[in-house]
Amino acid sequence: MKKILFICCVASCLLSLGCKQGYNENQNADVSSNGTSEIATNIQDLKNAGLLDNLLSDSRSVSDEDSAAILDFINNTDEVLENIRESDNGDEKLAVINALFNGDNISDFADKFSEINSEKAEELLDYVNTNLQFDTDSNINRSAIDNNRIKLLYATNSNINRTAYASDLEWDTIGWYTSFCVSTIAGFYLLSYGGFWLKIAGAVAATAGTASMVTQLIKWNNCSDLGTFISSLANKDSATANEILNSENGLKILTITTETSATVAACYFTPLGKTIVKTVVYYLNLILGKIITILPAGINFTINGIPIKLITL
Repeated sequence: MKKILFICCVASCLLSLGCKQGYNENQNADVSSNGTSEIATNIQDLKNAGLLDNLLSDSRSVSDEDSAAILDFINNTDEVLENIRESDNGDEKLAVINALFNGDNISDFADKFSEINSEKAEELLDYVNTNLQFDTDSNINRSAIDNNRIKLLYATNSNINRTAYASDLEWDTIGWYTSFCVSTIAGFYLLSYGGFWLKIAGAVAATAGTASMVTQLIKWNNCSDLGTFISSLANKDSATANEILNSENGLKILTITTETSATVAACYFTPLGKTIVKTVVYYLNLILGKIITILPAGINFTINGIPIKLITL
């Protein structure tokens, strides 16, 4: 938790394609009835859900070459994948892309990424395990996440088997949000440390991941659970307010805040990252602002020892 606090402070201040042989053997299993691969289908799902709108509409944060390649990756995915497969280390690259968009867990993704960059793959897994985890206090009635098994998911109905995203502050909903954060971080690691086509795939994943985070933050900002929590703080003295803040619902807000802060901190040091995390910060601050404004003035409140404050970039 102290390491999480450090990341929060940084953010506040600064702010199934395995090897080539496997691909050929399993190609039929990865292709839908219309001849489209599973990756291509999932990329189109991201596009149709509006999760790539920022990337498609604003190319100022990437070069002309990257912008053209991004459009090609999104609109001609299977052709691009075939070109990648025929390139040097094509099987390893495809394995990473497959893990990124087909719902692998973070440990499997890191294993495949390690074939490209072992040092950064280890760093990625350590970062996730350190900064994106639930408090495992046995007095809190919830299941702790096994971080190594967090899946890389996005806010499309097809990959979560939900007809809609929950507008509640339950721990399982926060668990889905954790997956969005992890997908975003994994995408930015590829964007920063992969070769050309992995950089392109990473840009697409990071954009979809942040848009997924925003989708859930908007739901939380408008949900009745948050309204009830804020109402419970109204007109309370500082001691009572502090007690409420450190209840289970307060720890849920803390988890959302620290995971978001860690994701922002991981992504902020690239031009694309600076562009797309701004919306994430805006919607998280809407939630935090509602809480801060209802608290007694002049007191620096904390949840589990961590100050409640807006994130600044």
